[in-house]
Amino acid sequence: MKIWKISFSRESSKKDTTDNLHYCLSHGIVAVTRDTGTDAWDGAPDWEDMSLFEQYKDYPSELYALFSQIRGYDLIWTRDPLGVYFLGRVLETESYRFKKGGKVPGFLSYPCKWFRIGTIDSISQVIVDAFSPYRRLRLIGDSDANLYTRLVYNEQVDDFSYPIPEIADGNLFDLFSEDDYLDIVALYLQQNHGYRIIPSSFDRETGLFDFTVSIGMNGSSGAVKVTMDEKPLNIEEYATFHGPVYIFAPNSTVLGIVPQNIHIISTGELQGYMIRNILSLPYRLSNWVRYYLQTVGFGGLE
Repeated sequence: MKIWKISFSRESSKKDTTDNLHYCLSHGIVAVTRDTGTDAWDGAPDWEDMSLFEQYKDYPSELYALFSQIRGYDLIWTRDPLGVYFLGRVLETESYRFKKGGKVPGFLSYPCKWFRIGTIDSISQVIVDAFSPYRRLRLIGDSDANLYTRLVYNEQVDDFSYPIPEIADGNLFDLFSEDDYLDIVALYLQQNHGYRIIPSSFDRETGLFDFTVSIGMNGSSGAVKVTMDEKPLNIEEYATFHGPVYIFAPNSTVLGIVPQNIHIISTGELQGYMIRNILSLPYRLSNWVRYYLQTVGFGGLE
């Protein structure tokens, strides 16, 4: 089973609406169209992947070559102009054959069962990253994306589910990206310590920190650092900050004496928070936690 990403144009062309997202969702298909301007090859197809060209050079375009590789039970991500993501399962496929110089079909399609998943807070970063830079159709080869997509699909109301492997080393923290942990730490500080997060402070001129927090009614500030690096963390770099500093660095050893204003968030502390608050976590995060509990159980908790 492979994972794909497909992008649809925001507006239907006057000539053809068959690859418009709304059309595909309402008709239960996934489709691509190619505006050839002629019924035959133009002699200069645009191929980004030359290895693909060598294998499928009798196809009229790279788009059609890629589309022909989709098989039944493959899963396909897409999103609409409002940033809402959809996930589809291809139900069956047919073998497309092309003869050089022959007529080029303007429309290829497969039957597809679509589900509305949600906005970006519901989608793992490995899936979001597949939408940039822009490409009409793309194979997502990342193993984490494959696993996450299976988890998401199995959450939908359907008569089919995908097998899920167990976590290799039983480590919950291996399932999240650094961006995920920024969100987890932000939620943890808001819910457990009452801090207010300022969205504009995320990665915007915050120096050594990832974002800042507002404390109480006097407007004073705290700061947060999240890093998955394995290199030692020199605590003196953060010691002169005027307010509280929260650091989550699960793979690092801390060098120096920890000042009173610096708080090191432990993996056990954050892991316990995620387990206890699984229902209030964003969907993309709670999915990983459920997977962890299903395959490892509470015996894997610190």
